[in-house]
Amino acid sequence: SSSSSSSSSSSSSSSSSSSSSSFNNRLLRENNPIESEGQYDLQIMNVELSDEGSYVCQVNFMRQQYLSQTAVLTVQVPSEAPQLVQITNEGKGQRIDIGPSRPAIVDDGSIMVLECIARHGKPGALLTWFIDGVQVKLESNPDSTPGSFISGFSGNLTFQLEASAKIPRL
Repeated sequence: SSSSSSSSSSSSSSSSSSSSSSFNNRLLRENNPIESEGQYDLQIMNVELSDEGSYVCQVNFMRQQYLSQTAVLTVQVPSEAPQLVQITNEGKGQRIDIGPSRPAIVDDGSIMVLECIARHGKPGALLTWFIDGVQVKLESNPDSTPGSFISGFSGNLTFQLEASAKIPRL
């Protein structure tokens, strides 16, 4: 990913949330000013969340200062792999990691609470539940947590993780 800005004289770029020292040799300034006819490119290698912010190209010419429009850089970070946890004793007990080699086991007639955790995504991930391969539409239950699903079933419960937003382009 890169952020570019153009000008008609000498230029510099700044970020409101990052100082140039935080780029740690990840900035490349291309185009020789004599040969490029006033166009300067700012390229950030290996964009990080700390690079997020507003970028402006400033031109100083004959004691005049000109600023470009602001380009806002939003950095998206994928979520970690989702983790499935069973909460025992109707939500008041311990948390047990579950998966193909460690299934959730509950007594007939009891309540099973599963929690799907997808950490550190920006924006947060959209989680979708499936029962035996069929997508489940989650509903709010007035006696339970909004977004919970209450059903009598037996079978395989799986989930799918999807990005909840598309990457914006500058």
